[in-house]
Amino acid sequence: QLHRLRKLEQEQRERQNQRAGQSLEHSYAAQTHDGVAAVTLFHRAIRAQDEINFLEMQRDVVTLVRELAEKRREDDANKAVGTATGSVLELLTNATETCTSLGLLLLRHPPLNELIVANDSNESKNDNANDGNGKSKQFHRALTNWYNTLHDSSLHIAVSSFSRQLRKCAPEFPSNERSSSIILHSFQDPSSELGRVTRCLVELQIVKDALDLQCRLQNYLSRHSQMESVTQPTPEFYRPLSWRWLVIDELCRPLAERLRFHFLEEQTGLVTVANSTTQNEERMGTGVASPKQKPSNMDRFPEWLFRYLKEVVDNHKTHSIVMVQGLQPLVDSVMESLILESSLVDNDFELEDDVKYLGTEDGDNSAVKHNFLKAAEILQHLKQNVYSHSHIYFLREVSRMARHALRAKSFFHHPDVVGMECSDCTIVLRGIEQLFLFDSFVEETIHKFVVESEQTVEDTIDPLISPPKLTDSFLSTNEDLMEWWMTQERLGAIHLLEKCASSTLSSSQSQKGPSQKSLEIGHSSNENETLKSQPLFPAISELFAALIHSGRKKSTSFSDNRSQHLYIANVIAPLCSIFVDLIHTEASFLRKKLLSRPALSSTSSSILRSPNLVSDMDLKANISQWISVISGANVAAQAVRRSQSTGGTRGNAVYFSQPASSSPIDVLERLAQSIEKLRDAICEDFIISAFVETIVMERAKFASYMMRCPFLLSQAESMERRGQREKDDGHGNGRN
Repeated sequence: QLHRLRKLEQEQRERQNQRAGQSLEHSYAAQTHDGVAAVTLFHRAIRAQDEINFLEMQRDVVTLVRELAEKRREDDANKAVGTATGSVLELLTNATETCTSLGLLLLRHPPLNELIVANDSNESKNDNANDGNGKSKQFHRALTNWYNTLHDSSLHIAVSSFSRQLRKCAPEFPSNERSSSIILHSFQDPSSELGRVTRCLVELQIVKDALDLQCRLQNYLSRHSQMESVTQPTPEFYRPLSWRWLVIDELCRPLAERLRFHFLEEQTGLVTVANSTTQNEERMGTGVASPKQKPSNMDRFPEWLFRYLKEVVDNHKTHSIVMVQGLQPLVDSVMESLILESSLVDNDFELEDDVKYLGTEDGDNSAVKHNFLKAAEILQHLKQNVYSHSHIYFLREVSRMARHALRAKSFFHHPDVVGMECSDCTIVLRGIEQLFLFDSFVEETIHKFVVESEQTVEDTIDPLISPPKLTDSFLSTNEDLMEWWMTQERLGAIHLLEKCASSTLSSSQSQKGPSQKSLEIGHSSNENETLKSQPLFPAISELFAALIHSGRKKSTSFSDNRSQHLYIANVIAPLCSIFVDLIHTEASFLRKKLLSRPALSSTSSSILRSPNLVSDMDLKANISQWISVISGANVAAQAVRRSQSTGGTRGNAVYFSQPASSSPIDVLERLAQSIEKLRDAICEDFIISAFVETIVMERAKFASYMMRCPFLLSQAESMERRGQREKDDGHGNGRN
């Protein structure tokens, strides 16, 4: 019986295990069926959305073709009655309208299948690999090919027509201000041929750039599709490095041709003409060149080049009239019309709030993606980051022309400038000075526009279209030239300081003996005139502040942090050290002079209180010099501190990473602190040591009072005894 019971229990357990296994199989089968149903539903939704997009694109294409057909019939009717000329300008205008309409249609219907598939799982991608090539995407690709063909042909006609109209309208541009005014009038007149061609060229490029940006945004969103949130792309994202502004390039073409004719051609260049003139003068004269005669006029090449470009930009009003007043308003008008047209269409096809991208779980993220791909938003980003900087782009092209001319002539590698044949080292110094002056001219031109337009520098200057620094191109990249130039800068600044100190500071003049001017001042009977002749601060402080200001401008002209640090460490820091030594020497001399004892004379005993003290006039002059030295040190410290507060980084420029301890701002801060410590030390030395010991203790007879103070304090009487004593003294005096 026991064996039978065990057998029954075993059979019961086997039946229970069998039932559990069957239930697990049924649940797994149900879950698999649900998953397949979900994947199938997702694929059906993708195909449905693809079908909807395809139908919407077909509808818009049909509408576009109908409008083009009506436009063609109107043109044919105008030709029949003779009101249409059928010129190239009208053909360009019609082609631009067609190309713009087709481009805006493509902007309104971006291929979203890639984003949808990217949000799906790996299994869904493998199972539905062919959904990426649906009807809407194939149709979009066909429309894109049509648009590219039409855009290339229209753009070629627009560029050639613009160049032809520019030469016809202003053949002398940019040689005088009159030609700039003619171009401005053409840009402002919508019926002028040059203005119409310019609008077509600008409109073609804007729509093309918008489509390229939409493609980049799709790739950006595909890469960030698995992220919880999609951030706003950086401004550099909206424009590739090879981007060109075609209308400004065509406006710069006449300037580039004149620049090449005047400076780069072998037969017509200014340097070549000057050399031939010099040779003719030598042949007509003695026939032998002077030993001091330069073999070429390359030393004047940067000056002539930059003067010509400045004259074109500033005097001929190419920047202010053509770019700021003429082209930029036209570009803004075209951009605003495109944004308005796209906004009206986007509002008609606005998605509902509860509609989300398929395959995403975050509605806000989907809304962000949808806003990124809207045509109006794309055009708005292009306007803000690219098409609002025509004047900066023009200055960039001018700077690049100057850089190309200097490189073509190899000025900073020419043997007559830096080689062994060069007998005058000031040639390369003048050339470097011209680099700084031209960079400063470009910065001031941009700053002038920023002030007039009431914008900030950060909102105006775009790093990728900002003008290149010529100092970075020719000075920072040449280590040998940079080191030699900094050495010359340091030696020249120190020489100026020492020369000024030898002629103005009393400590330097005492080594040469008293000058006639100091003797006249010392024996002047009018003490007020002597004090008025003393300046508020020494001339060396004013010179030092000017040198610091110049050094600050030069250091901030470099874009990279390394070059700024090198200039500060090799030029400004040694200059501050020399100034500190000179001021300290002057303060020591004044202290020694204040504490000195003049020789006894027969006349001094009747005037002075003590026979070994300096006269009142010498004392006033000495104190005035102390005040001047202290004020000069304070002025120098403020000059250095101002330079470190306005120097350093520039706008949005990208710098090399440097440690915080070696940044130029920290170096200038330490230099300012050292000068302030010198000022405080001079004040302490004058007040405690010189002023107290000389004026208070000796001349005011305070020393004898200080000697009696301990005795008087130790014998202090009470108030009652003191009052009684005064009464007694009063009675005694009365009796007497």
